[in-house]
Amino acid sequence: MGVALTDMYVWRWLYENKEATAEDLRDATVRIAKDVWNKYYEPVLGSRDCPLLAIYSHMVSSPMYLPNYPFGHLVEYQVEEFLSKFRNPSDFAAQLKRIWSQGRLTPDIWMKKAVGTDVSVTPLVNAAKSAATKTTAR
Repeated sequence: MGVALTDMYVWRWLYENKEATAEDLRDATVRIAKDVWNKYYEPVLGSRDCPLLAIYSHMVSSPMYLPNYPFGHLVEYQVEEFLSKFRNPSDFAAQLKRIWSQGRLTPDIWMKKAVGTDVSVTPLVNAAKSAATKTTAR
């Protein structure tokens, strides 16, 4: 998610600084990457002002590509969790066919038709809480 946030903030900066040079963009990207790192990663991992999130060279050549990764993981987890309820192979196959044959829809409508809920972080957060509880109980 860090590179996705960096990507979004860089594009916001770029639109606000239309006359920026390549060097300005480079410097802003490194600064933004460090800001995102310091806010979300440094409290857990340490190492303040790490520029690692600025490493993705396709950030500018493929706009808003990187945010697709975390979004895709949310969708994948919700579908996987939904499908885990179908133990019978023919039921599982029928669900897969139903889900994948919906056609072109917006992500939220697709998810509602696929699993019955909006695209959400809730299933992933609940799974993380459950895993943390199990680890703590040991």
